[in-house]
Amino acid sequence: QFTCQTVQRRTCTISGDPHYYTFDGTLFHFQGTCTYVLSEQCGRGLPYYRVEGKNEHRGSTHVSWTRLVKVYVYNETIELVKGRHTYQNATCGLCGNFNHHPGDDFQTPQGEVVSSDVVFANSWKVSGDDEPGCDERCGGLDCAACTDHETALYSNADHCGILQSSSGPFAACHLRLPPQTFVQSCVYDLCVGQGYQPILCQALNVYASQCQQNGVQLPSWRRRDFCEIPCPANSHFESQGTGCPATCVNPNSTQNCPLPAQESCICNSGYILSAGVCVPHAECGCSFEGRYYRSGETVILDENCGRRCSCSYGSMTCHSHGCGPLESCRVEEGERGCRPNSYETCWIKGLGSYHTFDGLTFQYPGACRLTLAKVMGLSHHPHFAVTAEKVPRGQNGFARLLKFEAEGTQVSIEMVDSQRIRLPFSSASNRIQVYHSSIHSIILHTAFGVTVQTVWPHFVRITAPGIYNGSLGGLCGNYNGNSHDDFRTPNGLLVNTSQVFGDSWRDGSLAAHCVESVNENSTTNSNSSERCGIIASPNGPFTQCWAMVDPQQHVSACMETIRVSRDPASALCEVLRDYALMCQQKGVAVGHWRNITGCGKNFPFF
Repeated sequence: QFTCQTVQRRTCTISGDPHYYTFDGTLFHFQGTCTYVLSEQCGRGLPYYRVEGKNEHRGSTHVSWTRLVKVYVYNETIELVKGRHTYQNATCGLCGNFNHHPGDDFQTPQGEVVSSDVVFANSWKVSGDDEPGCDERCGGLDCAACTDHETALYSNADHCGILQSSSGPFAACHLRLPPQTFVQSCVYDLCVGQGYQPILCQALNVYASQCQQNGVQLPSWRRRDFCEIPCPANSHFESQGTGCPATCVNPNSTQNCPLPAQESCICNSGYILSAGVCVPHAECGCSFEGRYYRSGETVILDENCGRRCSCSYGSMTCHSHGCGPLESCRVEEGERGCRPNSYETCWIKGLGSYHTFDGLTFQYPGACRLTLAKVMGLSHHPHFAVTAEKVPRGQNGFARLLKFEAEGTQVSIEMVDSQRIRLPFSSASNRIQVYHSSIHSIILHTAFGVTVQTVWPHFVRITAPGIYNGSLGGLCGNYNGNSHDDFRTPNGLLVNTSQVFGDSWRDGSLAAHCVESVNENSTTNSNSSERCGIIASPNGPFTQCWAMVDPQQHVSACMETIRVSRDPASALCEVLRDYALMCQQKGVAVGHWRNITGCGKNFPFF
């Protein structure tokens, strides 16, 4: 006889910088900045799922924060932080194995139970993560420390101490969920964040959410000017909102909802959720071939991208579509479309070392304003332009600006050793996104395949898809596969020297204040060859990269960079870091070069 039974759920939470609470209640802290498997189905004939989390440095190189979460699922939608009872003893990853025994949560992919949370977490690193920000520096709460004053301050009832106050808004949950470990994590996060209130709000919200998941309903703890949640248009905040809000696809989803009440933004009366946005009922989108599309959305369908379909107020209209000769139809980041078959990268590093899309390396001194890459003439693809500018600041300093312009949007990135704007940023069309990949690195990503990365203080990487083959100009070259004709001026004239070529792409004169002073110290010059030689040393850490990135070219560039630098030691570390970046871009893992060269201490990581 069949009966209806309540499906038990367990929650895995990743919060702060970051703290991991497994399905079985184990708490550990891990500061790696790679991509890791948070949870996936292991064994048994259950629907497969996989959740990955990408961490980054943010504000401090001592700790990391979760930047990006990717969910891979086949024929099933799995909620990120919840596990159904049917997956008991059938999960693995940083969220644990969900077997109700916290003692064996630290299980590696090989099935070995280890005692070290760092060893455990690193064992679940996703293979192929070659982003420059990926490193494994230290583990646990030892990566940063609170002073006695900070600990006392952030433990009081005006900060994290409110969680364990017997007369506070969280008291009703204390018996069900002891707050001590949450207070500890909260205090640590505030120390790292220097008391930044949104960090406190996030820490309090983690505990409140866990209480609600455990069936404990708390009084409203948010108040005006303290942890308020701003809701999108046509919605309002409810501290005990439904976990199953009504949608255009399922307008009756609130009935018999199996999820507990939770803090959420609820659509106002007369509005309903359409792909995450509250719209009037009459503006619902289209249910088409088993999927839902919001009104105004355009998608590419079929294995060969043969249809381009647009949804308008419940009606889907389709037209024939095809990819260009330099494109292939495939799915990327969950969206099908015509994607470029190839990409090439241009590098700008040091005080004037350039590496074009077609592989030519040359030197050109700094100028006030230079065009690095731009679309020349007519093109069916989106036009873009990348320029670099140096602005004098004070008697000896410079501010380095990187400017990107495309589709009516202008983005200016100032390469300084501090954070000036709040990231991530998205353009109004959402086709241009800017975000941190590490504390010293910013990435600008476009929907049309162009990516720009900056690493403080003077490293730029521009990646462009093959659809721009032969249509670009600037110091990055014309991108036609031939390095011998890269020195073309804006008028198309082929010149012989890098000086003439660079001058042609300069806006304004090569003023003296735009060229940084040269260090003519003879000792520095004599030692630069020995210092830079580690790149090409057969006993050095870079040997595995030689086949992919020519070491001799970079030794020469390294010597020139040190020669003109006021701080040769830091300049050397910057050059070695840049070479390591190029190696990682080519998929080559570099050895522990920081320890060998002395660049691991007091030097910015990626």
